[in-house]
Amino acid sequence: MELKKLTPWVELELKRILLTDDQRRRLAVRGKVLGREVLGEIATIVTPDTILRWHRTLVAQKWDYSHRRKKVGRPRMSREIVELVLRMARENPTWGYDRIEGALANLGHKISDTTVGNILLFVMEVATRRVYFSGCTMNPDDAWMK
Repeated sequence: MELKKLTPWVELELKRILLTDDQRRRLAVRGKVLGREVLGEIATIVTPDTILRWHRTLVAQKWDYSHRRKKVGRPRMSREIVELVLRMARENPTWGYDRIEGALANLGHKISDTTVGNILLFVMEVATRRVYFSGCTMNPDDAWMK
């Protein structure tokens, strides 16, 4: 069985035309000026909708100021303060959030009692209703777990 050789026109249609970003940009700018109706008559590489979508993307990129935005939320507590809160809670198990906050204020660190509570986790034995304060860590090892 002999394979038919494709005509150059059919071969061209089977190949996908890959455009660079610069070529797309130029087509989008010129296509927007022409409008959808004229593009429908003369555009053969891509559809008019595609060219106009490229233009919308260009406009959106121009007015995108996301690089100027600041990060959302409060800044993280410094590692020094977190370690100090954990140390105070470990060495003084009867102290509450307010007392630890006051002790830190005496040392010159201004944080709220709610922040102290966010830093400290607690564990409660359901049977005895005892509450144990425990620090938190990103890398628990055997010693920390015991």
